[in-house]
Amino acid sequence: MNKPNDFNIQDRTILHTNFPLESIEVNYQPLNRIWSTGDELHFSYTENNLAFIFLSDSLYPFNYEFRLTNVDRDWIKLNEDKSATYSNLSPGEYTFKVKVPGNNQLDEAVLSVPIIISSPPWEAASFKFLIALFLTAVLYSLNRYRNYYHSKVEKLRLDIARDLHDDVSSTLSSISFFAHAIVSDELSNKHSQRFLNLISESSQEAKEKISDFIWVIHPQDDDWETLLLKCKRYASDILESRGIDHHFVVEGKPPATLKLPVKKNTWLIFRELITNIARHANPESVIIRFTVKNNEIKLTVNDNGNGFEPEAELTQGHGLKNIMTRVETLKGKVLLDSKSGMGTNWELQLPI
Repeated sequence: MNKPNDFNIQDRTILHTNFPLESIEVNYQPLNRIWSTGDELHFSYTENNLAFIFLSDSLYPFNYEFRLTNVDRDWIKLNEDKSATYSNLSPGEYTFKVKVPGNNQLDEAVLSVPIIISSPPWEAASFKFLIALFLTAVLYSLNRYRNYYHSKVEKLRLDIARDLHDDVSSTLSSISFFAHAIVSDELSNKHSQRFLNLISESSQEAKEKISDFIWVIHPQDDDWETLLLKCKRYASDILESRGIDHHFVVEGKPPATLKLPVKKNTWLIFRELITNIARHANPESVIIRFTVKNNEIKLTVNDNGNGFEPEAELTQGHGLKNIMTRVETLKGKVLLDSKSGMGTNWELQLPI
């Protein structure tokens, strides 16, 4: 049972003896809660449309005055609709005051209803702090990623510049040497023709190397399908021109995307392998197989040619060293099985 100074809008008889309000409406619906005189009424930020409905009978005439602090500057006389309505109130603290007139000014009574409309969660200090912390973390992460990306791009540029210097510069130096020998007038026509042929071959080689680097850095060709097709065409062109039978097999489905370092090093490794076979192995047949499995591409190249001694080749030539270095750059693995007169078997495991 309610105390005498409590009221519930469902029990209006209690209102008659305490407060000249018949009901309070929130968002155009009656307030369904018990309220004690002097208690604060708490509402959420969405409950910001309030209406105070006054009583009207012989004991309570229409001569009330009211005001809502922080909204009304002056007292407002109650009109004939017996209500005081406030819409779209901002979050904050208010007090609804009612002046009940008496026989004289000393008998006047001011009755109050404290009201608090809470702020939305996103305006709370703790929420703002969390948002600021989150944005700081995002900006920090973006800055770190940008620095990481720039460092990778810079490293890639240096790698490409080094590869161009190593692969193309030596070829151009050979062309310059051959041309100087021809114009020196110290060679016979036969030797001059030989050097002209070498200049032609070296020029073509330099052109192919530069074309390869342009292809590597071109974003339009950054997919495995294009890379595998280029490998197949290159093997066909080089090996068929030497009369070498070959088989090119792709097992599994490669991913669509291809990272630039993987693209560059995979292509240069493959080109080095096929070029070495065509120039030095003298095989009858070559089997080339790309196998896609468990986020990894395995490249196997088997030939039945001359073979070689890997330890001796590592100390004498640069081709094998370049292959090993590029596989290491990709954090891959190399298995090499070769002996003089028994062919060569390559197996390279390259992470995708």
